[in-house]
Amino acid sequence: MFIHGTKDTVTPSRISELAQDELSRLGAESRIILVKGVNHMFDMFFTDPEDESYRDYVLRGHGAV
Repeated sequence: MFIHGTKDTVTPSRISELAQDELSRLGAESRIILVKGVNHMFDMFFTDPEDESYRDYVLRGHGAV
């Protein structure tokens, strides 16, 4: 599972897209969530389980949703 912000200035989101494409090509189960307009490590700020962003990105990334 890749969760990557499209405005990441540390590691471009294209890196995760390429990695996910390669894993899929090799037959590995993989998914990617691109989060528009956010930077690197954005999910560190989503800690409240009642928050919509927490549910949409953190829980989804852990396979809980």
